[in-house]
Parts: sequence; C-alpha cells; structure tokens
Amino acid sequence: MYCEVAAKTMKCPIAYVSIIEEEEQVLVANIGMAHSTLPRELSFCAHTICQPNVLVVLDTKNDDRFRDNPMVKGDKGAVKIRYYAGATIFSRDGHALGTVAVFDTKPRREADQEHIGMLQHLSFLASEKMTQSTIQEDSDSEFL
Repeated sequence: MYCEVAAKTMKCPIAYVSIIEEEEQVLVANIGMAHSTLPRELSFCAHTICQPNVLVVLDTKNDDRFRDNPMVKGDKGAVKIRYYAGATIFSRDGHALGTVAVFDTKPRREADQEHIGMLQHLSFLASEKMTQSTIQEDSDSEFL
C-alpha cells in the first residue's frame, strides 16, 4: 500500500519501503524494482537515514554523491535514476530503520512540498507498522 500511494502521488515509476542493514538495503516492498536487495554503498537511502528530513535529489547527475552511481549512469542495464526522494523510517526510540522512497527516470525542476509531506507521513505510518509488527513478534515469541 505504501509503495502504491507513494508512486501514484509522486508520479514515479519506482517506489519502495526498505530496511537499511549494515552492508545492504533490503526492499521489504516495492513497485518497479527488479532486485530485493542493494549493496549499501550504492544505496541512496544510506544518505537519507543520516538526516532527519526528507532527502530530495532533483537531478542525480548534478549531485556529487550520486552522479557516479551505477544506477544513475545506467551501468549493466540498470535503470537510469534521475530523481530521488526518500523519508526515514524511525523506531520509537529514534533510531533510523529504513526508508520510504521513490525514483524517477526523469529529473525534476522543483520539489512539490505537498508530495514531500505525504512521503514523510508514509514514513511515519511505516514506522508505526514496523513497531507494531516487532511488538507482535516479541509477544508471540514469549508463548513459544
């Protein structure tokens, strides 16, 4: 549901919810991505989780952090990512867990603040859902 809402609202062909682990990014849900994991060093979201706000990159080719990324250059048949927006999913105690994010193959001229607010809201909802799932798993394991 989160991916569908993000993709439709932001008019992006790729949307996902991910968990950022030590060495990789795991896509727990996605639309438009062929892979379910990415090496962390290629992850746009590894940058997103280092800040409290939504990270928006209007044109990845003009951003020093991403211009040489194989997903921007289109290496090995990868989709050429030109636009990125991602919001961090936080645990209740404030630790970054992952992201809700979108990619587009076309750059953007400006960030729509309503869309950015919606992405931030989706990350909050995903945070709540993940916290509830963890609580449920913990309580279930007590009965094993």
